[in-house]
Parts: sequence; structure tokens; C-alpha cells
Amino acid sequence: MMPPIDRRTMLAATLAAPVVGRTAAAAAAPASLVVLAPPRANDSYYAEVRAPLLAFYARALATLAGRERVILAVDDRSRRALEPQISAEVRIAKPLADMWLRDFAAVQAADRLVKFAYRPRYLEGYVAKAIERSFLAWLDRYAMAMTPVDLVLDGGNVVADGAGRAIVTERVLADNPSLDRAGIDRRLRETLALEALAIVPEEPGDLLGHADGLAAWVTPGHLALSRFAEPFRSRLLAALEPALPGIDLHEVPYRPSARTWRGFQDAAGNYANVLATPRHLYVPTYGLAEDATALALYARLAARPVIGIETRDVALLGGALNCISLTLRGAPAARLLEGLDAG
Repeated sequence: MMPPIDRRTMLAATLAAPVVGRTAAAAAAPASLVVLAPPRANDSYYAEVRAPLLAFYARALATLAGRERVILAVDDRSRRALEPQISAEVRIAKPLADMWLRDFAAVQAADRLVKFAYRPRYLEGYVAKAIERSFLAWLDRYAMAMTPVDLVLDGGNVVADGAGRAIVTERVLADNPSLDRAGIDRRLRETLALEALAIVPEEPGDLLGHADGLAAWVTPGHLALSRFAEPFRSRLLAALEPALPGIDLHEVPYRPSARTWRGFQDAAGNYANVLATPRHLYVPTYGLAEDATALALYARLAARPVIGIETRDVALLGGALNCISLTLRGAPAARLLEGLDAG
């Protein structure tokens, strides 16, 4: 069994985490929930990286403590290893089948949850089905209502501003060949209650095809974009600008890594994959020179404090902060808390 992670080390990391931005807006912002799902102790897929992953989740919990309401979906062994960083405000929920929560979970649209079909091409079908069944059972356990949508779409491929605008990549077209572009556009607008939708090209060579590696909403009027090389940069801008009129676009550093883990590209150097809540904006850092540039840019744009979280251990596996989290607000957040209270 993994030993508990040293609390003093994690507190030092929290105090050292960059925090910039305004605090008045954060205090007035509505509350939300951040759900995290560390890999289960008996999951052999993550066995070789279990120690650094637990260290990451300990850092994340220490950083979120006192700032966000956190739901930790965790097995008993992993909970004991993380115990020093689990504050009294953290609620414990039953574990889930995988750590990449954003991709297989439901997507919030206004005050309801919608659940797209989770059938990504980068996973064996039986694996994806097992992960999806685990999440649906988790929803049932906590009496969480959701609307199923017969459309194949990972949650990480939905980057929405919460105010009627969203971005997806053309992966949704390839994954739903029985529908044309206009039909998919219409289904997504209706399902997610959107006024504007941008369907943009995928980053070349990206196995996942997710929009959350391309862009992040800082506020409803400001969109951060990874600073891609040409010609993809121009292709992306050409798709975004007419679809999202009146939106200010801001480029953040992007330093793609050549490393891979089990076929997935290391996400270190991707600063668009942020964890955004109403009160704070959490930006992944990687020990790179670009960290400071990204934090400073987000701080100029965000109407709330911007906080860096060291994310190298997760990035090695192919994702960052948005990938490993689920944010809930309003009625879905209240329903989850009620379900936890009911046991």
C-alpha cells in the first residue's frame, strides 16, 4: 500500500503555488463543485505511475482546499494514501472506473446534465463500455438525473462558456458518420442550448481530437487559444472567428512535447487545458519557462484569481487539469450533495 503523502510537503507546494488576480469577484461568485476521481489502487493500467499520480492529486487537493467544494470519488486504499490532504470540506464519493472524468462524464447544459455516448476511437470498445457503465451507476447511486443523447462525443471535446457558446472539433463529425455537419450542428445547439457553435479542425496528429487542448474560456467574452504553428493556426482562426463573432481571442503559449506514454502524447506545454470554476482559474504548470507567461496572460484576462498547479505527472499520460476534473454548478451540484447526504 502506498504510504500517506507528507502533509508538510504538500502545504509547502500550496503556499508556493502562483496566485494572481482579483479576489473580490471570487468572493461574490456562485459556488460550484469540483469532482476528482483518482485511479483506483487495484487498477493495473496505472500501476507503474501510481505514486506520481497520487502526488499530483495530493497537490491538487492541497491547492483546492479552502477555495473550492471538492467531491473525491475514491476507493478506500487511495483515500488512506491521500488522507493528509483531505480537508474536512471534501466529500467522499464512491470510486469511478477511470481518472479522465471529463471525457466520460455528463456535460452540464444550463441546469441539467446531458450524457453523450462514450465510444472514443482511442479505446477498445469493451473498455469504454465498462467506464461508461461505471459512471451511469455512479449517477444512479446519487440520484443524479441526466438526459441521454445518441451522439458519440467525449466531454473533453466540448468547451463551453456557460453563456450559450461552445467549441467542438471535427472529431464529432468523424465519430457520427450517419449525420451530416448541419445535422450535428443542429443537435448540439438544441442539446446544449447554444446560440453559437464553432466546429473546428483537429490538431494534426492528436490522438484524442479534443477541443480542450485547443481553447479555454477565460470569461464568456474572452477565449484563450493555444499558439499553434502555421498552417494549423490559420485554419483554427478561420473556423473560430466567423462562428463566434464578437469574442476576443488571446493566444497562450504552446510547447508540445515529443514524449508519449502508451501511445498518448505528453500534454506538458499545453496551457489551454485549465480547470475553470466561478471563483478561480487553475492553470497547469510544467516547470517550463512558458509557465510564467501563461499565468500572467490569464491573470490579465480573468475576473478572478489565477492559480498554478504543477501538472507534469498527469500530463505525461496525455491530459491536464480539465481532463481529470468535472465541474458542476446550480441544480446538478445541489443534487449531488443531496445524494451524498442520503448515502
